Formats: sequence, structure tokens, C-alpha cells
Amino acid sequence: MRRREFIAVSAALIVAPPRSRAQGKPRRIGYLGGTPPLSDPASKRFRAAFLEGLRQYGWVEGQNLLIEDRWVEGHTERYGRYAEELVSRSDIELIVAAGSQATIEAKTRTTTIPILMLFVSHPVGAGFVASLARPGGNVTGISGQLGDIEKSFELLRELVPDLHRVFVLWQSDNPGSRLGFENQSKLATRLGLSLSSASLSRDSDLEPALASIAADLPQALHVHPVPVAFRRRQQIATFAAAQHLPTLGDASEFARDGLLLSYGPDIATIYRRAGFYVDRLLRGVKAGELPVEQPTKFELVINLRTAKSIGLTIPPSLLARADELIE
Repeated sequence: MRRREFIAVSAALIVAPPRSRAQGKPRRIGYLGGTPPLSDPASKRFRAAFLEGLRQYGWVEGQNLLIEDRWVEGHTERYGRYAEELVSRSDIELIVAAGSQATIEAKTRTTTIPILMLFVSHPVGAGFVASLARPGGNVTGISGQLGDIEKSFELLRELVPDLHRVFVLWQSDNPGSRLGFENQSKLATRLGLSLSSASLSRDSDLEPALASIAADLPQALHVHPVPVAFRRRQQIATFAAAQHLPTLGDASEFARDGLLLSYGPDIATIYRRAGFYVDRLLRGVKAGELPVEQPTKFELVINLRTAKSIGLTIPPSLLARADELIE
């Protein structure tokens, strides 16, 4: 069963002078992201949602809109080089930056080209915008809100009532993940939880991280939606199942692809909503005048197959609150 809701921080108050989109030279935008659609089914869904959102406002790829893609494909060191390539092109009218790393690399290279950030956690704390209501500068977009940390701990405690040891996979050089982990560490201290962690900045970090988890013997694993973890989510899920380790991720794709639970906003909805921003920015609205939106409804997805494989019974109260059950 599914319930989805996505509410804007502010309604679309700004109306720009209309521009003909049916005639003339196609507009060109840049896209800086992690995993190309052909490499991952989830990325393919996100791309389809993005294109659907564009079509809702009259923009059709290959007709009146051209998209210059740059995909780092797990090589996070490429974000800077690819951002520079997009910024240096005179025909790029805006840059869509998927995630915190893409956003920071684009932002450090231009103060004039509008930047549309997507699924960015803590955009104010990371310094991307001055505030959600009044971003200022050349960056706006949609926050991913790295989950509700307190809620995540509550969910894990429902699964493991005597929970006191949690392992976290995060990314130290990702502004949103770093701020989320700092908040998580403070809360863990207040709750009397012991928190161990490993940072995933590149694919080669995953194997040592999994070895650390096996040696640490935690009671639960929390996975931030950082690029490496997202790309390798099935490997993480397989490892955790072999360890009989309850897992929670901050994006629904984690549970759909093998983790036990996920709690976070629906990413496809964020990409679909991006069409609104692309339309406004191409019509001349300044990025600093477009309020940053954030999800107010989070999805709880439970993978019952994973629960069965690790011998865990999901409490009925938790099942009743689930937005989606994977059977």
C-alpha cells in the first residue's frame, strides 16, 4: 500500500513573463549527477520522473530542450571537473545538480548560472542558500532532508528493543551527510546509544567499511543516501542479510532493493517537481527569488522478504504504519 504527499514550503507565487517554447532555438541546460539511467533501474526511474516533470511545463528533451549530461559513475573526484566543463560552456542556461557534492562543485565555480539542487540535505547548514524562503544567490531547488534522525532511531528501537549499538555508513566530504551525522551523534549520546561509523567517499571505501561492521558487531545499520551507498545498496543489503543485521536507509530504494527498512522522501517526486523549477528559471525568474521546497511527508517502506531472511518479526504496529510493504 502506498501513500505519497509532497508539499511545497511556498506556493508558486512568482509569475514570470511567458516565453514561447514552441519556436526558436532549443534551450540547453546542464545536468551533473552520479549514476546514469542505463546503469541503474532506480536512476532510470528518476530520469523518467524528471522528464515527465519537464513535459508538464512544455519542455521536451530533444525538441525545445537539450540536456548536457555529466555522470561521475562512482568517481566522486570527477564532480569538480565536470562542473567546470558545464560552467565553461556559453550555451548552458542552468545547471541541475543532483546531490550535495554536485551542488557544491557547481556553486564554487559560478555565481551567475542558476543552479537547481535536488535531494540536498541541510541546504542552509551546508551554505548553499541563505534560507529556504529566501535563498539569495544563484542556487535554489528541493531539499532531500536527510530523514528525521530521531524517528530513525525510534524505528530501529521498535525492531531491536534493547538497541544500544548502531553502525552508520555516511560520507565525511558530503556536506549534507556530514551535518546529518553530527546531529545523529549528538542524539545518540543523549539516548545512550553507542555509534560506530565508516565514511564512503568512493567505491573502494565500501569493502573496508563492511569489514568494520562485521568486526564491530552492531545491532543495527543505518545507511545515509550518499552516492556510494546508493550505487552499492544491493551489495550492502546482501552483506547485512548474511550478518542477520537489521538495516535502515534514508531513501525508499534502499528497502526496495534489499535493506530491511527505509524512511525518507520519495525521490521520484523530487525529480518530477524539478520541472517546475526548470521552467521558472528558463523563463527568467532568479534562483534567489524561488523558495527552496522540502518534503513534509516521509515514506516508510518495509521489506518483508528481508525480515524473513534474517529471522526478524516486524511488530504489527510498525506494519500498520508502513506506506509500502515489499513481499
